[in-house]
Amino acid sequence: MKPIVLLSGSITYEHNKQGYQVAKDYATAILAAGGIPLLHLGGIKEGAANAADCLLLCGGGDIAPQHYGETPLNDSVEVDCRRDRIEKELYTIFAKQGKPILGICRGIQCINAWEGGSLWQDLQPQTGKNHSGGQLHKVKRLQKGCILKGLPDVFTVNSFHHQAIKNLAPALTAIARSEDGFIEAIADEKRKIYAVQWHPERKTEGSENCQSIFERFLQQVK
Repeated sequence: MKPIVLLSGSITYEHNKQGYQVAKDYATAILAAGGIPLLHLGGIKEGAANAADCLLLCGGGDIAPQHYGETPLNDSVEVDCRRDRIEKELYTIFAKQGKPILGICRGIQCINAWEGGSLWQDLQPQTGKNHSGGQLHKVKRLQKGCILKGLPDVFTVNSFHHQAIKNLAPALTAIARSEDGFIEAIADEKRKIYAVQWHPERKTEGSENCQSIFERFLQQVK
C-alpha cells in the first residue's frame, strides 16, 4: 500500500473565511515518489496523524520568534501564530508516534526552533548574506548515509528564504551546509526527522534535481 503523507501548509483568509493551501509542487513530488498526498484541513490532529504514515511541513511564512525566545527584529518577519500552533501540535504527535517527518524551508526553521534552536530572523541585515528571490547557490553534503544519499557531494540548490538556522538544536545534526556556511539540511536519524532549507519540490532551472529526497523520505515509512 502506498504511504499517505499529511501535508501541512498555509492558512488563508478570504471573505472572512479560513482556508488551507499548499503549492501543487509538493503534491506532485510526493506522487512521483510513490506516496499519496493528503492536505491537512485543521480539525482533530490526532485523527489526521493516525490516518497518515508521515508528515510534510511545507514552506510558507516565518515562525514567531517567541518560539526561540526573541521578539520580531523588523517588519520583514511575518508570522501566523495559528499555523505555528497547529503545526507544532502535529509535529509533536507524529514525533511521539515515531512517524517520519520532513520539513521544507519554513519547515526546517520550525523544527529547529521547536527542538530548542534559534534562527537568523532576517539574513541580509543580520549577516550581510542574501538567500532570497530564487537565487542559486552551492550546498555541500556532510553525511553520505542520510536522506541526501544519491546527491553529489556538492550540488546547486534554489534559495527562497530570508531566515535561516543560527544555533542548531541539540538533538539535531547538520547534514548539509551552504558555501557561505549556513545550515541547509538537518536530521535526527533515530527519530526519522529530516529537513532542508531549499525547495526540492521546485524544479528550478540550474538547480539539482532533488526528487530523491522525497523517495528516501517515503522509504522511512515502516
